[in-house]
Amino acid sequence: MGDPEPSTIEATDHRSPVGRRSIAFLAVVGFSLPVIAYFWLIHHYALNIIRADQWSDIQIIADSYSGHLSFGDLWAQHYENRILFPNLVVLLLSRTTSFNVLVEEYVSAALLVASTGLLIFAHRRRVGLAWVYYCPVAILMLSFVQHQNTLWGFQLAWYLVLLAVAATFTVLDRQNLTWWWLIVSVATAVVASYSSLQGLLVWPTGLLLLYYRKRPRSFTIVWLSAAAVTVALYALNYVAAPGTDDSVIRHPIAALEFYFVAIGDVIGVNVSGTDATGTAILVLGLVLFAASIWVLVAYCRRRDETSGMPIAAVLIIFGLLFVGLFAVGRIALGLPGASSSRFRTFDLLILVGLYLAVLDRWALRRSARGNIQATSSGKHPQRALVVLAGIVASVVCLQIVIGVPQGLAGARTDHANQILSGRVDVNVDRYPGGFVRSVIAVFYPIGFIRQMDQVAQQHHLSLFATDAAARYRAEGLIPDTSPLSTHISLPKSDAVLKGDGILSATASDYFVTTVEFEVTGEGAKHSQTISAEPYPYGWIALWRTTAVPNGPYQVQSVAFTAAGRVAHSPTVSVVVKNG
Repeated sequence: MGDPEPSTIEATDHRSPVGRRSIAFLAVVGFSLPVIAYFWLIHHYALNIIRADQWSDIQIIADSYSGHLSFGDLWAQHYENRILFPNLVVLLLSRTTSFNVLVEEYVSAALLVASTGLLIFAHRRRVGLAWVYYCPVAILMLSFVQHQNTLWGFQLAWYLVLLAVAATFTVLDRQNLTWWWLIVSVATAVVASYSSLQGLLVWPTGLLLLYYRKRPRSFTIVWLSAAAVTVALYALNYVAAPGTDDSVIRHPIAALEFYFVAIGDVIGVNVSGTDATGTAILVLGLVLFAASIWVLVAYCRRRDETSGMPIAAVLIIFGLLFVGLFAVGRIALGLPGASSSRFRTFDLLILVGLYLAVLDRWALRRSARGNIQATSSGKHPQRALVVLAGIVASVVCLQIVIGVPQGLAGARTDHANQILSGRVDVNVDRYPGGFVRSVIAVFYPIGFIRQMDQVAQQHHLSLFATDAAARYRAEGLIPDTSPLSTHISLPKSDAVLKGDGILSATASDYFVTTVEFEVTGEGAKHSQTISAEPYPYGWIALWRTTAVPNGPYQVQSVAFTAAGRVAHSPTVSVVVKNG
């Protein structure tokens, strides 16, 4: 069986040649502008500087240069992730570009553009609409709200996941899925799985796509077998990432709040707490979640061999699962973590899926086949579809109007942080260890950072292969003169705590080397000081409330800089209630 006949306006397009050329021109502009803008963002704000998790890439490169690199090194966990394929890309870049981070970011951009093209192609070949209707997909997928991923070379891993997932869905959704193409889809799914933990979500969503399209049972068995082997290998000698606990189970309300804020913040507004902005983003997240569930229940209950709805459905489900997986591992970061730019690349898939769902229903209703299908399928409520279209259109407009300036502001901040990282990189032995960690790699011991910095200098990698290194070194040390303050993110005022409570605070500048939480109860014997650890979104500690009596407590964060400056946060009142 060939591809289905186009069921949309293209099948009965009576526009004049001039009209068709005008639509084609709009499509070219609509696709070109987001792509050009995205590459411009990299060109204008990205720097060839090693920071954060990329220091682990230097370890891989160093081992390859010394001849001690093994498959085990490439396969080893990076926190909860297997990043085998990104590691291979890093090795290639080290040999061809001296590990130029700018090249890495441009490669990531190319992967994102390819992913966008595949998803549009997969949906359009089922629906047959003019290309111009898919311009909003490009605008969303190439949005500036993901600036942290755009300007951080290490996130190539996630863009590799996205491309592999898009390729898998595109292949599995072929009208004629042969054994050869099934093997290709398994291969791309494996690439997704061994590029980051989130890539494993391709297996359940791919299975759903096979179900929707009524594929032979033998194909499903092969897919499930490949999934089982891939997951089993992933889990072999797997070690839970540090800090993994049952916070989601113990704090279900906070987990749900985190989940819906993450879904809702596709417009790029940073949420610091449950203020008006945080509440608005939370409500938007609830609306998008409800819209997603409605689409899945109303239109995706039955198997569908012809329309583009299954592609929309698997994108929505992949996005919802991604946010859930993200919430389980990052709830300790609080709402600032939920609204992080880093996680918006996959959050946007939910909105893209909703847009494609609306597009699919609209196309069906404009075709004779769609009218017959609508009549025979129980007459899905037209009014609800109009409401859904209004919601999606409104959020897309907000994403452009608010997301673009917010993304640019975030990119400027990222650019300033990169310059700061570069200045610390070239003077790493002259700064206090706590300051170095807080600026360029909060998760790594200072000894490891300084050792990898020497490797980068020795092999002229990244920044050290450019004239910028000498310029930063000539500028000297950065003076510790910025205003100092600290505020508590978690727990909230009047919160009731039990078990292991998460304490989270922010500090105003990079010169902070230590943050402590001072907990005061009734009487001095119930007071204690808890040291916090730095994370990208703040300073976090665990308070074992089972070790103190039930009752009211005051919590305050205290920030210290290397120069001896100290700042205290406002106190937060909480109640411990165990048993």
